[in-house]
Amino acid sequence: MRAALPAVPSGPRLPAAAVAGTMVLVEPPFPHYLQAARMAAEGPWLGQLATTDPGGAPEVRTVVVRGLWSGAQPYLASDARSDKVRALRASPVAELCLWSSARQEQLRLRGRVVVHPADDALSRQLWRAFSAATRATFAGPPPGTPLHEDRAPREDAPEDGASAAALAEVAGAALPPPQLVVLRLEPARVDRLVLGPPLRRHRWWREAAGWRGAPVAP
Repeated sequence: MRAALPAVPSGPRLPAAAVAGTMVLVEPPFPHYLQAARMAAEGPWLGQLATTDPGGAPEVRTVVVRGLWSGAQPYLASDARSDKVRALRASPVAELCLWSSARQEQLRLRGRVVVHPADDALSRQLWRAFSAATRATFAGPPPGTPLHEDRAPREDAPEDGASAAALAEVAGAALPPPQLVVLRLEPARVDRLVLGPPLRRHRWWREAAGWRGAPVAP
């Protein structure tokens, strides 16, 4: 029997007065803000993904957001052998923080992360869009593997430890290697902060009846 996924922490409850003034939203507005932030990004759309390791310690790293599934679920590529993926398989709840300097806006999304394997349609779609240089990053040893600093440099052994032949093979492959996975975040709680002027903040959270939202103090 498949083990049940842990509940997504919703964070501190809003004051009763704020909750009383909320309403169920058929279509919460945060997907619009996500799309706008993506369009405003200069270069790669970067964010910070926070997870917890098996011991409960926090881990955060900068990631490249590759797109939006169904317009509201950010997804990114990762190496299946990385500590990040191992942590998410053990505890599939994470928070993604996105900052848009052009919009002076911060979006924080918390929810479960779905891991798409290499043979999934989304992974294949992303692989086709990758440049040869991005594909080659999956040819090296597992992320975090110690490299010997005293190793004599060789033309066929780049700094990441992968051989030139391995780099060429992966870069030219029509299908993604098994070490590629796509991580898709299903938001259950979204927090939007706009530095303004005026300074304002709004929060949306998903309940059994649907999404609710309310303005909160910045």
